[in-house]
Amino acid sequence: MATKNTMLKTVTKADIQAAKAEVDVVYATRIDGFDTDYLAEMDEFGNLPRTYVLGAQVEFVAEYGADSLIDLVLQKLAEGYTRSATPTYCAGNNGVVYNLYMVKPQAQQDEDLKKLYAKAEAKLQASVEKYNESVIEHEVQLQIASAARKRTEELAAAAKAQEERIRKEVEEALRVTRKAVRMDLGAV
Repeated sequence: MATKNTMLKTVTKADIQAAKAEVDVVYATRIDGFDTDYLAEMDEFGNLPRTYVLGAQVEFVAEYGADSLIDLVLQKLAEGYTRSATPTYCAGNNGVVYNLYMVKPQAQQDEDLKKLYAKAEAKLQASVEKYNESVIEHEVQLQIASAARKRTEELAAAAKAQEERIRKEVEEALRVTRKAVRMDLGAV
């Protein structure tokens, strides 16, 4: 049976670029590490699972005051890390512990993004495939309903034709008898 396939989607380069652009935005602002997976299903207690997420920013902890913070910053700058827009803050009451955020070196970001792009493209492909499956199923159901409706119409037409044929046969068979009854009744 011929059907139009213009309803089916395909993944275009523009779709892939849009998915990658979304990955770039999320990755640039995300802190690397474990976080709550808000897209997952809750467990029986209503808790969302934790998952490891890749992000361009990394949190470091300097536990021994300002001098250890300065040493950590110099070490990470030498390793290729750059300053993050996320502010450093003092976590301890007496300025002993600092949380420092820095951006990963570009080579490490490129590796992360390669993984994230592949994951985003696979998710996009799966989404399009799921959509196309639903379109196909919808079209199948429409054609099944159409075939059933056509069959019902054909059966109704056949039943009506059979009824007319039987009526004609019965009338023909009883025509002579009917004529005789009418003559007996004087209704010729």
